[in-house]
Order: sequence, then C-alpha cells, then structure tokens
Amino acid sequence: MLSESNPQTHVSTSGDPLADYNALKRRLYLTTIVIAAVSFLAVLVTYPLFTALSYLLGAVGSLLYFRMLDRSVSQVGPGYTRMGGPARIGVFAIIMVIAAKSGRFEILPTFLGFLTIKVAILFDTIRTLVGDV
Repeated sequence: MLSESNPQTHVSTSGDPLADYNALKRRLYLTTIVIAAVSFLAVLVTYPLFTALSYLLGAVGSLLYFRMLDRSVSQVGPGYTRMGGPARIGVFAIIMVIAAKSGRFEILPTFLGFLTIKVAILFDTIRTLVGDV
C-alpha cells in the first residue's frame, strides 16, 4: 500500500541534512562538469570551433550561476532576510550579451550551455527516484 511506504527512505542517506546538502552539491557540480565536457566534445566534433566555444561559455556561466546560488543558500539562517537573486540573473544577462555582441559566439549554443546545470539537476532527480543502480 502507498500509505505504508516511507517516501523519505531514498532522500536522506546519513541523517545529517547538512551532509546530505553537501553531497548533493558535489554530485551536481561533478555531473555538470561531466555533461559540459562530453557535450563540448560532441559539439566540437560536429560543429565549428566557435559553436563549441559558445556552448562552453554558457556552461561556464551555468557553473558560476550555480556557485552563486550555492553561496546564497549557504547563508540562509536566522537573521537572513534577502532571498533575491539580481546578481545571478545578471550572470545570465552578461553571458548572453557577450555571445550576442562578440560577433563570433552564437546565442543558441550559449543558451543551451547555460542550461547544463538544469540537465544535471534532472539527472540527479532521476537517479534519486530510481535509486542507486
């Protein structure tokens, strides 16, 4: 029966929320870097160099965005009131402006590179739902 199952059995492995959060961060960073490297090589083989570099620019921006988000989440606690992220949105805007104004980078691969962190989150979510295989 569904009521008898415990949905928390696959979420927490150590019982320590901070340790679980740190493990999640490490997994997401590693997964993002692996996806970015494999995707960069695939794009490099298939498309011209600046298309691959455009993807890499977006992927680096994605890692920077995630790092800023991580620092913001790490500061949350008693007395912390600011949850906004104009600087994180600024990272996206700056990356896209660089791609648009450079004349060499392409906008779509840069945008897709920026979504690399989202793919890493999706992979980790699927891994969590399916369980460690």
